Amino acid sequence: MHPNPRKPTLSTWLVAAALVTCQLTVLRAAEGQVRLADIEAGVHFGFNFSNGEIEDERLGLGAIVPVLGPIELTATFSYRYNFLNDPSMESSGSAWQSYFTARVRPFGRGSFAALGYGLTVSHISVSHPTQGTRSNTEVTDVIVIGLELPLWWIRPFGELYLIDILDRESAVGGNALFGLNFTLP
Repeated sequence: MHPNPRKPTLSTWLVAAALVTCQLTVLRAAEGQVRLADIEAGVHFGFNFSNGEIEDERLGLGAIVPVLGPIELTATFSYRYNFLNDPSMESSGSAWQSYFTARVRPFGRGSFAALGYGLTVSHISVSHPTQGTRSNTEVTDVIVIGLELPLWWIRPFGELYLIDILDRESAVGGNALFGLNFTLP
């Protein structure tokens, strides 16, 4: 046995759970249990409000796939277009953030509210003429509270993401996303 075995972190367990859930969803789709008309895709804008200010504005895409009854999987990708906040304009870079959550809608697909848990992956890469290039990727847990207006084929929504709930490396952070989801034909 290895003298210093590496214990799995919370992030490792979250990634494993997400992969198993995705695999089950793919199997259900292959068996014809998930219809294309049940899947939603959408666009959003949002921001980080962790420090009490609106910062790290973002634009992105997302998808919702029903799994079983009131349970659904969501995947969201956001490009953070205003993350540098460098008045000197010397730095350049890019940043993105993704969320992968399992959610429950208490009253099924017609519910206006959803509550979920999952993980977020955040990546930043910054280049500075004198300090060089640095990049960082973080994975942590997230709770999501979502509100959606379930209209016929278009669904306006707002979501609140609370970050670092169990894997506490810092204070709990917060992001908000607002947008439109569309049911697929």
